[in-house]
Amino acid sequence: MPGPRGLGPSVPICRAALRDKLRSMRIRRSSSRRSKRPITQAPSSPHASPIHPPSGGTPAAIDPKQAAIILPAFVITMAAEALVLKNRPKRTFGDLDGATRDELSDPSLPADPLVPVGYETRDTVASLGMLAGNLVANAAVFGLTHRIDRWAYRHRVANLGSTRFGFTGAMMAWDFLYYWDHRWMHEVRLLWANHVSHHSSERYNLSTALRQPWSGILTHWVFLPMPLLGFTPAMTSKAGLYNLLYQYWVHTEAIDRLPAPVEAVMNTASHHRVHHGANPQYLDKNYAGIFIVWDKLFGTFEPEVRKVKYGLTKNIDTFNPMRIAYHEFADIARDIRAATGVRNKLGHIFGRPGWTPSGRRAGTGPVTVTTAD
Repeated sequence: MPGPRGLGPSVPICRAALRDKLRSMRIRRSSSRRSKRPITQAPSSPHASPIHPPSGGTPAAIDPKQAAIILPAFVITMAAEALVLKNRPKRTFGDLDGATRDELSDPSLPADPLVPVGYETRDTVASLGMLAGNLVANAAVFGLTHRIDRWAYRHRVANLGSTRFGFTGAMMAWDFLYYWDHRWMHEVRLLWANHVSHHSSERYNLSTALRQPWSGILTHWVFLPMPLLGFTPAMTSKAGLYNLLYQYWVHTEAIDRLPAPVEAVMNTASHHRVHHGANPQYLDKNYAGIFIVWDKLFGTFEPEVRKVKYGLTKNIDTFNPMRIAYHEFADIARDIRAATGVRNKLGHIFGRPGWTPSGRRAGTGPVTVTTAD
C-alpha cells in the first residue's frame, strides 16, 4: 500500500525508524550505566606517567623519552662535579667551622687520617653497574608489582589523587612513606641487606646516588597506602621518580651548606652527607628524601658538625656489583646456619643490623679508614 504523498510503503518505514530509535535509546542507557560505575583503572590525568610503578622506592623502568633526558643529565653533571673536585686536596676529619661547644667532637678521639675526595674509576664503574642491575631487577618483577598496585587501587578507600591538589598530595605522601621505608631498611637486617649496597662506597659523589640496590621488591608494601588512598599507580610512580631524582643532587661534596631556611626544611647535601657517614654520631640519621622535617619530627635528625667518613663501619673492600648487591644476604644465610634455636635464627633475619644472640651489636666499634687509592 502506497504511503501518503507517494513516499512508498509507510509501515516498513515506521518499523525501521522505531527499531533505530529503540537501538539509540539502549546505547544511551548502557553508556549512562557504565559512566556511573566506579573507576577500576587509572583514569587519564595530566599527571599520568608512562614509567612503571616503583618497587621499594626505585622506579622499575624509565620511559625512553625520559631516559633521553635523564641519562645525559647524569653524565654531564657527574663530569662537571669531577672537574670541580679534581684539584681539591684530600680533606681531614675534624669539626667543621662554626660548630658550637656542645656540637664539638670528643677531644679524646685520635687524630683523623686523610680521606679521598671526588671520583675513583673502579668505584664509579661499580656504581653504574649497580644502576644497570637495579633497572633489570625491577623490570623483572614489574608484572607482579603492577598487579599488586592495581589491586590496591581497585580497593581504594579514598580518592585523594582526583582532587585539585592530587599530585602535590602524592608527592607529600610518597616522601612521608619514603622516610619510614628508609628508616626500616636501617633497622631490620633483612631490609638492610637490600639497602647496604647504597652505603658501600667509601666516596661520596653523584655516582653514589646511582648505586641502587637489586632487591627493592622487599619494601614495595610500604608504599601500598598510596593506591589505597586513591593515588593512581601512574601518579604514585611519578611521585616516586621525582623523589628519587631530587635525591640525586644531594650526593655531593661540591655543595656546602645552603641558606638556613632551606637547610631547616629541605633535605640537602649537608644533611645527606651525615646519612652516609660511618662516624658513630652519624649512624642511622637523616633518612629524609625531600623534606628533612620528618627527621626532626621523629627524632632522627643530626646536623653536619664533624666531617664525614663515608662507607660502612666494616667496609667490604670490593668493586664487584654482584658482591656489593648480595654480600649481606650471604652473611645472613651464614649466621642462620650457625645459630641455634628458632629465636636466634629469626633474630639474624628481623633483628637490627649487627644483632647477636648475646645482645651486643656487632660492627659498631670505632671507625677505621681504608682508602681505595
